[in-house]
Amino acid sequence: MPSNHYLIEPLATIYTAVNRDIKRIILRVLEIPGLHSRILAQRFQLAKKEALQVLDKLKIPIKADRETLIKIARTCLHRKLSIENGDILTDIVVDDILAINEAGKPIDLNMVEIMEMQHRTEADSRLVRGIVLNHGAHHPSMPKAL
Repeated sequence: MPSNHYLIEPLATIYTAVNRDIKRIILRVLEIPGLHSRILAQRFQLAKKEALQVLDKLKIPIKADRETLIKIARTCLHRKLSIENGDILTDIVVDDILAINEAGKPIDLNMVEIMEMQHRTEADSRLVRGIVLNHGAHHPSMPKAL
């Protein structure tokens, strides 16, 4: 299971901040007399290779077991939610991802349906395994529950 899925949002934030700084640097560098844009492009390609090598050296392999995924999910959710709600949703999120995960394939988030229930709070959240049909009765005499 690709555990780096949980890193997408924090990395996107870093990428946005770095991208903004890179644009500023490029504009300043382009003002240097005698500098050709081809040389600048070559230097950026070289910097990209170096950055990827550094990241390869720094990466830490992790096990994609439930305990590790719980820690990753809790860290991500506590950044966005209160501690109580983050704790409630941590198990739900991990169990959901483990339920839809197919070994060797990217996780298909279209297999997850988040339904907002009226008059309910985050504390009432739960994982429903299987198929949820949210269509209601089409005829008054149809059964309300199966």
